[in-house]
Amino acid sequence: MTTKAVVGWRFPPVNFGEEQGFNHTGIATFDGNQIPSLARETLQNSLDARASSGPVTVTFEIRRIREKSALGLDALGRVMDACISELTDSEDDEKAHLQLTEGKGLLGRSSVTFLRIADRNTTGLSGEKWRTLLKKSGTSYHEQSGSGGSHGIGKFAPFAASRLRTVFYWTRFREDGRVVERFQGKSVMMSHPSTDDAFPDQTTVGTGYFGVLEQMRPLPGPDAPSDVSVPESSEEGTGTSLWICGFEGGPEWQKRIARSVVENFFYAIHQNDLSVVLDVDDDNLDLEIKRSTLDDWFLYACPEARDNRDGVNTSFEILQMIKEQNPTAELEDPDLGHCKLWIRVRDGLPSTVGFVRRTGMLITSHQPGLLRFRGLRDFVAVCVVDSEKGNAFLRRMENPTHDRFEPGRLATAALRRKADKS
Repeated sequence: MTTKAVVGWRFPPVNFGEEQGFNHTGIATFDGNQIPSLARETLQNSLDARASSGPVTVTFEIRRIREKSALGLDALGRVMDACISELTDSEDDEKAHLQLTEGKGLLGRSSVTFLRIADRNTTGLSGEKWRTLLKKSGTSYHEQSGSGGSHGIGKFAPFAASRLRTVFYWTRFREDGRVVERFQGKSVMMSHPSTDDAFPDQTTVGTGYFGVLEQMRPLPGPDAPSDVSVPESSEEGTGTSLWICGFEGGPEWQKRIARSVVENFFYAIHQNDLSVVLDVDDDNLDLEIKRSTLDDWFLYACPEARDNRDGVNTSFEILQMIKEQNPTAELEDPDLGHCKLWIRVRDGLPSTVGFVRRTGMLITSHQPGLLRFRGLRDFVAVCVVDSEKGNAFLRRMENPTHDRFEPGRLATAALRRKADKS
């Protein structure tokens, strides 16, 4: 007779190691720009994990769960109380107290709001990728040398968007000829007096996991709570979903997601490498952001005329240029590999140069050192670096938020000189 696994939350004891406060560098990186960063980081991750030649499809939708005990949220509330009891009167702890008490208040409602971000036609999180995402710090879980993620910081963007600093992960992947599904929760709190009967009178680390208590293992997909397993099993193909717990996006959060999507991923969408489904209250708008609806979504994201250096308007001008003319030049650069360059000169354009990764994400259109064209007519230009070699080189120069190239990040002086020359 087999004993059924015990499921719940576990924050392991410190065991005389280092205790952790509520402030977390990875989460703080995205605190000031939560919604756009969430879209940018999750879509980049999905494109990096593309499984086949078809488009990656990513869905953003709100889900409300009433059966809170199925996800151990009552126990998580006790953990939050224990964290609050540890706070002092310092300025940092005052902010932590506000976040914890507001988060705890959400658990008192009749249902808890989740933002579900689900991708399909991606590889899912098998083997080391699962472990790196959930249980390793300071490293990225992407294997490709030219992938977008490189610092291991982007995986904390979903936690910044969670009022409970808690995210649940579901994934489906193929392994040894069979389909495997996994489900687990992760919460980034702070060290606190243990509320776990297994560790009485001990202090915990700041990060805990929901799943099988023994060794903090994930649940098999079919054993996930029905509020999660039912929507996940209704979709075919391999992929990964994030369930961001206690999502409070505020008014027009969908528009902020849409702005980030069209500004940063217009090229991937135009190339039919990506489509995004976003539920908005607009009967005249197709809910899928794809090649044929991209112009409509630009209008939705930025309906009024703005300064031509606004990021969305810049991306729109770049898209129209790519649609209406062939590349101005194509070349094989010794360091960047194959590149395509478009340039358009016309009054009223933002006089800026954009860089697009092989995955189709715009890294920047305001790179320092490329904005020195005084005296020229207004223009717009974009360079698409589509070789693995070039993307690997650029990846090493990206800052943690993936919106600038910084040659100083390269390991040697020779590489830094090469970057400046390129």
